[in-house]
Amino acid sequence: MPSTTHEPATPRAPEAAEPPAWQGHWGAQIADAMTRCLSVHPAAVADHSREDASPLVNGEALCRLPSRAASTAPARLAALQSPPGAGRLQAQQLYERCLAHYRQNLLAALGADLTSGDDLVGAAACFLAACAQALEGHAVTPERWQALRQWLCEWAPPMDLGNADVLASQQEAFERLATLAAALGEWSVQAQRQGPVAVAGARLMARRWLAQELGIDADALLRALHWQGLVAADNPSWGGAALPKHRTGQRGGHRLK
Repeated sequence: MPSTTHEPATPRAPEAAEPPAWQGHWGAQIADAMTRCLSVHPAAVADHSREDASPLVNGEALCRLPSRAASTAPARLAALQSPPGAGRLQAQQLYERCLAHYRQNLLAALGADLTSGDDLVGAAACFLAACAQALEGHAVTPERWQALRQWLCEWAPPMDLGNADVLASQQEAFERLATLAAALGEWSVQAQRQGPVAVAGARLMARRWLAQELGIDADALLRALHWQGLVAADNPSWGGAALPKHRTGQRGGHRLK
């Protein structure tokens, strides 16, 4: 006779733990840009930026947000991961260390400007680069980070950056993306050393966080990065299914090995 007992439902994270609405809108903008860029030859990216220039491209100061004295993202990310209790507190402390590592170590390693505020576009670029690393093993290098950051500035500049009405949401978005970039970057490096099961776990985590934070499909991200030459499609650091190649006869573009 079938059992009538049921597993208790997993408590749903509080609504405040979800990404802010502004972040979701920007994620949709990035996803749309990924679709649009597939129809543009990589050599035409520079022409795109000249024809439809964003103030972010040549206005570095506009990328910056004032840092908050107390970060809320680690607690909210932990609430999405764990029910209340010791496990959530441990997750929060881990995310706090990840955000500190991003600000104190990772940015310096990437050659970022550390003198003025939080770079929201830079955090998003680092998050996307960390996802590419987890999914296919492409290292988060300063060159790849800068190329992704420039791509975001040209194709999906954030709306109302620094606007007082949405500043708190933008600061929250920075903290979330920076925290997860540091976490995923470190875990994917460790996974590569630990073997196939750990690598599969890192890939799953990247897919879940891309969907959760920006509403982006991982395969769509990889297609866009391959096509624009932001990651090499033919030489990942670890194995996997056959990857798409660049179109024959292609010239130009910025391929990073």
